[in-house]
Amino acid sequence: DASDINAVQWLLAEFARQRHLPKKVLIVHQFEAAMISDATAIERSGGVDLVIDMDGFGPADIKTVKYQQYGAAPYAPFGGIKLFLRHDPDLMTEEQLLDIEPRPVFFLYQ
Repeated sequence: DASDINAVQWLLAEFARQRHLPKKVLIVHQFEAAMISDATAIERSGGVDLVIDMDGFGPADIKTVKYQQYGAAPYAPFGGIKLFLRHDPDLMTEEQLLDIEPRPVFFLYQ
């Protein structure tokens, strides 16, 4: 839920501020539309870079479409995509990843 994401962003930002640490990154994994309810209520935090990471294994063409739905969501400033070395039937190449629009800022491998 957006309220949970906002609360975690606030906690991370406050943790970093109190300890004079640099900005933190919060990665939220999403592989179904309903996983983040009330997503438009997600707030931006000055102390946290929020990444919505399109998670889930499958063919490259489906991952690309899902990334454009979730990872490139307008309610998060950054998008990411997760790749599964053993489960993706056609592991996306670096060129394929860099051709996705908008370009993901994080590529996570598992």
